[in-house]
Amino acid sequence: MRPLGLYKYNAEEMDINEAIKKLEEARQTHEPIVGYAKEYDEERKQLLIDYHGVAGYMRNGYITINPHLKPCEIVGKTVLMRVTKIYVENMEFICERTSVEAEAREAIEELPVGAFVDGMVTRLWNNASAFVDLMEGHCGYLPLSRVTRLPTTCCTIDEFIHEGELLHFCIFNRRNVEKGARVVLSFLEFDKPWEQEWDKLNLHKYGTSGAGGCPDGNGVAGKTGGRVPCGPFLPAPPERGPGRGLCVHCV
Repeated sequence: MRPLGLYKYNAEEMDINEAIKKLEEARQTHEPIVGYAKEYDEERKQLLIDYHGVAGYMRNGYITINPHLKPCEIVGKTVLMRVTKIYVENMEFICERTSVEAEAREAIEELPVGAFVDGMVTRLWNNASAFVDLMEGHCGYLPLSRVTRLPTTCCTIDEFIHEGELLHFCIFNRRNVEKGARVVLSFLEFDKPWEQEWDKLNLHKYGTSGAGGCPDGNGVAGKTGGRVPCGPFLPAPPERGPGRGLCVHCV
């Protein structure tokens, strides 16, 4: 399963008669298929689906089980769905995606801490965090402190990631999630010894990880008025790869 909208779909790859056969096969096997969400009918409370020229309807209650996902947010995206009924005479079908969402939620909950996952950044929040669609609209929460080792007082999350980007993340933990997110994500490889030492240094010198400034006062004012390391910076340890290491005033 993938984030919403990332399924491949070509409306012209099969004719309408073949599409009807595929729909009937999907109904009998209960296997999910990919369609396209055209629009949301506010009056009838249903999502209109296109499947290679065959009109489909997904009624409220069968669109999503996620209270933080609105039906209108699905419009214009490819969706994974299951067919429940077919009306061959009218060239129409009824479908649902709540069972697909439930399976996606179970798959996310079974992922262990430390597992790597792909996800699409769907929303940046308060310049300090982001929500990432992992599977079928179920999101992970990405705080700024898990994006960069720089103090969070001197940067914002939109300097590193942007909405609509498909990126690779690590599951950090399942605590302190925000607004319905299933897990907390991280860009940082927190299992390396050097990274652990960085956390200890920040905790010892600044009081909290990623906050404060140079111990001898050679820092610059951060966005919230705090003091942040200003450099120059030492080369990053070889375990970390390319990039910069600690400020010379902090070692």
